[in-house]
Amino acid sequence: METIVVVSGAHSGYRRAGRAFEPGENIVELSTVSEEQLLQLKADPRLVVLQAPSDGVSATGNASQSVQTLEEAFALLDPANTEHFTGSGLPQTQALTKLVGRTVNAAERDSAWAAFKAKQTPADGQG
Repeated sequence: METIVVVSGAHSGYRRAGRAFEPGENIVELSTVSEEQLLQLKADPRLVVLQAPSDGVSATGNASQSVQTLEEAFALLDPANTEHFTGSGLPQTQALTKLVGRTVNAAERDSAWAAFKAKQTPADGQG
């Protein structure tokens, strides 16, 4: 059985594509979702859709493992999406909270973002 994990940052009972979602991870059997519904889920800025492997391992465990750190979450965000980044170029804490499955505050985000950017700068600046 192939599943997807829909990570919701919205309130309990949030509805999209004919389904109600709880905050955090929601496991959905892919065969119960039409292509149109899947597109609606992926387009919703309050939801993150992750493909879960069909190898018998817990989908929840794999989803959490796939986005454990803020650095991993930063890589999944779209800089052009205002739901993902602030006007000043910082990742939105709500988007990060959805991805890592726990509350991320601004101070934690700022510290992790500075470290993330510092790792990228030396590779570009040295040669």
